[in-house]
Amino acid sequence: MSYESVILDEMNYGGLPFAYWPLDEPDGTAAVDLMARARGTDNSGSYVAEPTLDQRPGPLAKDRTGWPLFNGSSQYGNVGTLGNLGSALGNGLTIEAWLRTSSSAIQSVLGVLEVGNAIVIGLTINRDEDGDNVAGKVQAFLRGRSSKMLIGATSSATAVHDGSTHHIVAALNSATNAVAIYLDSATLAVSYRSQDTPASFGDLTGAAYVGARNLRGVADFFFSGNLGRVAVYNYILAAGRVAAHYLAGKHGTCDWRTE
Repeated sequence: MSYESVILDEMNYGGLPFAYWPLDEPDGTAAVDLMARARGTDNSGSYVAEPTLDQRPGPLAKDRTGWPLFNGSSQYGNVGTLGNLGSALGNGLTIEAWLRTSSSAIQSVLGVLEVGNAIVIGLTINRDEDGDNVAGKVQAFLRGRSSKMLIGATSSATAVHDGSTHHIVAALNSATNAVAIYLDSATLAVSYRSQDTPASFGDLTGAAYVGARNLRGVADFFFSGNLGRVAVYNYILAAGRVAAHYLAGKHGTCDWRTE
């Protein structure tokens, strides 16, 4: 079963991704959202500052497409506002990606800080729960219109920046105030800076960036390396589904016996 088929199979487990950007374009500036047809809303975006596209091999086994190489200083994908994703965050948030980097700098997989309603979502590597630069850690965060925040990070260094290809998932549960972070389908221990309920959500109005963080309209935390197959869900992706996605990408098929 192809990786995209496993992604589409989410409709049998909880719903489709809110948006899915393979970032496998051979050329051009468009970063296409493959969920546009299935969901009826198009969150396609565009590449900024010309990252090097279609680098081979890509992250997935038995896949003939590549992925972009970001320079860590100016390149990223602007994927727009994500609109009513913000209104649905009461059901939780999951961010998923494949990546390869050897940089120990703080880097954003996906991030946005709203200007007006202060909603914050993001997944960052080489950053601890206190926001400090710690190589190998993974931080995920979610904040609603209130000042309450759910911020968790891996409690010990991982191999996320070792130059190998990895599958990374962060699931933030806004009902239980818990963060689950997976690396290559393995559950990582998490430490928290805050476990407050991030209540009061609304539609997002600021653009989300893939491969950088949108900090009130200014890009920072640029990704250095390859990044692709980025998906965002307005629900919690279960551990069994995380494993299914990893196996589909790693082996080009899916072993459903792991569910």
